[in-house]
Amino acid sequence: MSQKLKKYIDPKGRNYSNLYRDEVNEMFYVRDRSLGKISLETTDPKVAIPKILTAMATLKARKNKQLVRDGENVLWRDIYQKMIDLKKVDDTKESTLRRVDTVWKNSIEPYWGDIEPKSLNQEQVDDFKVWHRKRKPGRQLVNVFKYLGNMFRIGSEYGYLTNQAIPRLELPKDEQKQHATKKGRFITYEEFEDVAGHMEGRFLLIAKIAYFMGMRKMEIGSLECNRVIEDGGNVFIDLSAFDTKTGIPRTIPVPEFLAPELLSLKLASSKYIFPMGRNENKHIPSQTIDRAWRDAKERAKSVKGRVRFHDLRHTAATNMARAQVNPVLAVTYLGMSLATYQKTYL
Repeated sequence: MSQKLKKYIDPKGRNYSNLYRDEVNEMFYVRDRSLGKISLETTDPKVAIPKILTAMATLKARKNKQLVRDGENVLWRDIYQKMIDLKKVDDTKESTLRRVDTVWKNSIEPYWGDIEPKSLNQEQVDDFKVWHRKRKPGRQLVNVFKYLGNMFRIGSEYGYLTNQAIPRLELPKDEQKQHATKKGRFITYEEFEDVAGHMEGRFLLIAKIAYFMGMRKMEIGSLECNRVIEDGGNVFIDLSAFDTKTGIPRTIPVPEFLAPELLSLKLASSKYIFPMGRNENKHIPSQTIDRAWRDAKERAKSVKGRVRFHDLRHTAATNMARAQVNPVLAVTYLGMSLATYQKTYL
């Protein structure tokens, strides 16, 4: 039977470290990114919660048996495979695995693949920056360092190298500056109105869905007509596991002032609410949405600085908190964990 593990949040909005629940059979599991997962063989939270520490100890004992002994000929290529195996245990989406594989093959493997972890030092990292700049001009190190750092951590956890041997992964100064500009910001309603005043048609509706409902850009862009549902006078967007970034299905109520236009677009198309031009078999590309938002933002006189389309989602999350929406409902509508909602978006 397939599994859909979801972080367990009790009726009072509390979550428990490493405790997950299978949405298919309601069985509880303890899960850790580096250790794997283990069934608690119960559907009763009162039974599952006291078992968390014992189950974590069992997982750690399993990991210790897998530690690599001194003298084995291990390469970073082997550690990369270990990282992928752990991501699969953690039910990582296929699209994310493909992205990691692209970063590995293009930017990490050519330099690091044949190096042994026990030879790791800071000089190799510094040389890699120079090599990457020369061989991969224009390609940033942000995601490269993200996955390389993960491999260093796994190498340490599984005994391939000591904690003290892990070097620093610091972005070059120009990339630090550029990465810092990507921080999200809150968009006031006056700013949104100004930008929206320079948008029309489907682009305006896409922006409104992001601002008022908090959906991700391509959850909107790739929205299929059969996901828009009318029931008892109310309209909902019912996203499956394949429609969401996290792989967690969710149902989002549509505000009354957006529902009529959304329903009319559903009637006008056979597959996608926002098709790519006249081709109804393809949805609108991400770049097209970004371009429409960027052009409108540049014409809006009241909006200064860098404002991304994704900032509409940040704003929706913050507005939900300001309106004192129940946090459990908010994270359900937004499709994120309670920890992310509280720490990142607010």
